[in-house]
Amino acid sequence: MKHIDRFGLAEYLAAGPQLLQEWCNAWAVGNRPRGAALVSAAVLARRCAIHRPMSKALLARIAQPILEQRGSIRLRLESLASALEWATTPVHATSSPLLPEDNGEYIAFDYLIDALPKDPPPAAALHALLSFATEDETIDLAELAEGWCCFVDTVQPTTATATGTSAGPPGRRAAP
Repeated sequence: MKHIDRFGLAEYLAAGPQLLQEWCNAWAVGNRPRGAALVSAAVLARRCAIHRPMSKALLARIAQPILEQRGSIRLRLESLASALEWATTPVHATSSPLLPEDNGEYIAFDYLIDALPKDPPPAAALHALLSFATEDETIDLAELAEGWCCFVDTVQPTTATATGTSAGPPGRRAAP
């Protein structure tokens, strides 16, 4: 509940379920599927322990494989500008599925992070997150991906531990 001081508990609790419903409904054909995918991209980042705002371009890159998994063009996609406008339009006084930050970047509304089952995302979405992740976030991302059985076979970079030894594939820590 990172933004509780920004919105207040009452708005968080009142807006959360409504934002979740709006997000779920947005996936309907011809509704706001690209907007829903942008929110899904931001939620995925937060679930992967990346709790920093992201640019519109990065969200769109992460959202693309999510859209493809859902049927892409058959969903009758709205424009990126329209999708972002929907995702940042407040439902209550200040709450929206994507929260705009001062630097022109966006982060998912806290309530949405744990609201739905944590189904495995497309591997390509995780790959897109890698370009943004810090070294520590990359380790967390790899561990989650391994648990989801995603992209572990295709991405095998080694990571250096504090002792300078190779930890091998992501998510596997070197033995002391």
